[in-house]
Amino acid sequence: MTMLEMRLALEKNNEQYNKLTHKVQEVITDQPSMMGQAGQMREYQMTGLRWLASLYNNGLNGILADEMGLGKTIQTVSLLAWLWEKKDNRGPFLCIVPLTTLHNNWKAEMRKWIPMLNVAVYEGKPEDRKRIREERIQGLNFNVLLTTFEYAMLDKRFLKKVNWEYIIVDEAHRLKNPKCKLSRDLNKYYVSKRRVALTGTPLQNDLQEVWSLLNFLSPTIFNSMESFDQWFNKPFTGMSSDKMEMNEEEKLLIVERLHKVLRPFILRREKSQVENQLPNKLELVLKVRMSAMQKAMYVRLDQTGKLNGKSMQNSLMQLRKICNHPFLMHDEYLINEDIIRASGKVELVDRLLPKLQKCGHRVLMFSQMTQMIDIMVDYFNYKGYKHMRLDGNTDTRNREHLLKEFNNDPEYFIFILSTKAGGLGLNLQAADTVIIFDSDWNPQMDLQAMARAHRIGQKKQVLVLRLVTESDKGEGSSIVETVEEQMLKTAYEKLDNEAMVIQAGMFNDRYDKELATSKMEALLAQEGDDREEDEIDAGDDGHAELSELNSRIARGGEEYDVFEAMDREMAGNLSSKEWLDSRIMLEDELPDWLSGEVEQEVDPENAQILIDAGGRGQRKHKEVKYVDERSERQWLKDTGAMYEPGEEPQGKKKRKLI
Repeated sequence: MTMLEMRLALEKNNEQYNKLTHKVQEVITDQPSMMGQAGQMREYQMTGLRWLASLYNNGLNGILADEMGLGKTIQTVSLLAWLWEKKDNRGPFLCIVPLTTLHNNWKAEMRKWIPMLNVAVYEGKPEDRKRIREERIQGLNFNVLLTTFEYAMLDKRFLKKVNWEYIIVDEAHRLKNPKCKLSRDLNKYYVSKRRVALTGTPLQNDLQEVWSLLNFLSPTIFNSMESFDQWFNKPFTGMSSDKMEMNEEEKLLIVERLHKVLRPFILRREKSQVENQLPNKLELVLKVRMSAMQKAMYVRLDQTGKLNGKSMQNSLMQLRKICNHPFLMHDEYLINEDIIRASGKVELVDRLLPKLQKCGHRVLMFSQMTQMIDIMVDYFNYKGYKHMRLDGNTDTRNREHLLKEFNNDPEYFIFILSTKAGGLGLNLQAADTVIIFDSDWNPQMDLQAMARAHRIGQKKQVLVLRLVTESDKGEGSSIVETVEEQMLKTAYEKLDNEAMVIQAGMFNDRYDKELATSKMEALLAQEGDDREEDEIDAGDDGHAELSELNSRIARGGEEYDVFEAMDREMAGNLSSKEWLDSRIMLEDELPDWLSGEVEQEVDPENAQILIDAGGRGQRKHKEVKYVDERSERQWLKDTGAMYEPGEEPQGKKKRKLI
């Protein structure tokens, strides 16, 4: 059979395949009556209920993969209500969710929409969990058991004794690694008639993550990752010889075959498809210059592996710190203008925030590093910005209070959060500007962070500003490409793969074969890539770049005029370039240990750190992993969730300031 004949056969059988997998159809026109007093579900959420009901009727498990902020929780709650009313199925249901969403999202939504549902929350100290088991679980005195990833693993010997009607996993990309303990425990110990995975990011890094989710849903069908990889992974293997040997028609056929396999098991809608009233999100990449201190430290560490005569472990992480702020490399620092002038990113933020505040905008700022948040809090206090902070050390009992206060009190101008602790389960649409101070290796984590503001209920256009430290553009620069520029390239590759597998698959009720094919063809041909148009030099060459920056971040002509006037006022009698140069630390201000030439101790040809798609940094002589391997148990300890009120969890001491 020729390639064309195979493709025509695939198209012919596609609709028939979907009809066979979802053969049993049930008409659902209204939401369950028991939910009526809480509010009315949106039409796309009703479509989600119909799809979940079809999975149930046809004995299938699936992934509800709607984009972040579209209400996957409510759709799941509606499934439980539908099972109660129409199928007389009242559980037991097991919902495994992140600790951060256990009370404020899941428990609250169930109480709101179906208050007659008997919900047990399984958490707390060992004696508390023992009491819940004795009073609720042993006698099945509940309909829904809500618990976290950690407790599902920690107490599997008890929870596995229940024959569950449903196991529902929220933020199911936690299962992306089939070898992780949660995946192994769920597949080995837990028994259920149905399973549902909820995730706004079903593919984050590579195609094996999709297989891992499918393996959780149907381990007997998707039982071989090797076979799945051999069948489908060739178009996504980067610049391997396999990819180079495949022509576009062959790659397109494989991707279409993958979509056909996935379509019965995935429902995916994006905000732009279902919410015409939601304002658009504009994302800009702001290329930020280095201060002289950052350049000198970066070159020394990159070329010698040392700073101030000391060998540095985890060189890649240390380079990322330098890109953020050189003060991250010191235990002490002064809180004065140098906190701004030493870092290109903070200097840019110092120009942006007054403009945003003057025009009535409110800001969310995300960083990967708690120490960087420490520095930014010092900066906010120094400048007098009223702010809030949330990171892994924030007590979970205070999270809801912080969210309500920020959303209700416009005096709070900025909310700074760690990407890990603040990227999930938070509703902060009172803000309309998001600053990604430093990016995650996984671009989907940054998208999760953006969705804290760009979600249903947002009335304003959301502006996302991603700060990326760029290399020195001058002649003879020894920094060819910064680690953050390499991370950005890797992020683009991952997002392209996600677009080809998930977005182009059009896993929704509006599937259009021709449109899906055209999307795939454009992605495979790398056409229409306009990302460079959204990358802006944030101002180091004078008025032209400043003016372009103002025009891109302004939401309307009036704002642009205000921004231009503010720049002129701050520059005074100086030219734009002179003013910008005066705002950042220059070479003649460097300490002695950063002056002079660098004594190279490694081969300069291999000095530049290389980044692969997995998010690792490598030198020829060693390999280091930079992944957050904290368990959910450690997370519980860090956040104080395993302590009684008044007890203090063990945490890092705040760095000494002078």
